Amino acid sequence: GIYKSAGNATPTTPDGVVERMGSRMSEVESVEYAGTVTANIEGGKNPLASLTGGSAANTNKPVAFSVAFAGTSEFGDWEKPESAIKLTLASPEFPNNGSAEIEFKNVGADKYFKFNTIPVLGKLNLSSLTNMWVKLDAKKSTSTVVVATSTMSEDTAEEVKDIISGGKYFQVSEDLGEESLGGISTHHYKVTLNEAEVMRAARAVSTEVNGKAPSITDEKKMNEFFARAEMSDAEVWVGTKDYYLYKTKFGVTVAKSDAEPSSGTIAVELELRNFNEKVTVEAPTGVKTMNEFMGAFVGAMLEDGGIPDGFMK
Repeated sequence: GIYKSAGNATPTTPDGVVERMGSRMSEVESVEYAGTVTANIEGGKNPLASLTGGSAANTNKPVAFSVAFAGTSEFGDWEKPESAIKLTLASPEFPNNGSAEIEFKNVGADKYFKFNTIPVLGKLNLSSLTNMWVKLDAKKSTSTVVVATSTMSEDTAEEVKDIISGGKYFQVSEDLGEESLGGISTHHYKVTLNEAEVMRAARAVSTEVNGKAPSITDEKKMNEFFARAEMSDAEVWVGTKDYYLYKTKFGVTVAKSDAEPSSGTIAVELELRNFNEKVTVEAPTGVKTMNEFMGAFVGAMLEDGGIPDGFMK
């Protein structure tokens, strides 16, 4: 079978399988993925309220939304990754059960985006901005929006992969047996998160990427977040032969605190397929510049009566 070379004997325990999964996933250089993120937030600013015609008084009302995503990514060359992803944002705040759909492409050093649909936001109709591929210029932007992008060097990326792959982030709490996912045999486990290990890895990654350890302020924020957040109902599906992660789902509950009045729940479900297969992303044609896009954006704003209250806040 796969991975029976010296020092890589077949795992004999559920925790051993999950640990092997972490090692195998660190070797992945391309993957296809799809999933959803569903959130319900209370007590914080609700940016959708003002966009859809709400007044300043109701921008703190609860907000619910979901994001569906699907795409492919190849990151064997960390300085020039290739990827294509589609995101669909839906919310009860949007009129007539509307949604916003946007695509992103990364082709070598070039980055593009395109809105497929934009819901009518109050009096604002931005449908003229749809079906327009726009190229992001990270080096020079004369528009009112500055797009910041960054890439990791190959050496830094390899160090980060080593840090992440060396962690034991999950502990199996229940073995749910074997299960077939699209014809793929998997181990199905309930797991709990090892928060101390996650924080250790986060510190090490921050130090490697930024060239210095996290500041006292960053450390405090990280500790405060884990004090407020709790992961629940976490499950993983791990290939019985190749030990890749084929599916995971989990929930996160974030409690309010004296410093942070917002609270809420987040549910995540992710499926992965076609590991290490060649990904080819074609650059779009008829591309607009960021300046051209911003000109069309401002024109649509003025045509519909100006910027909605709270839009830029």
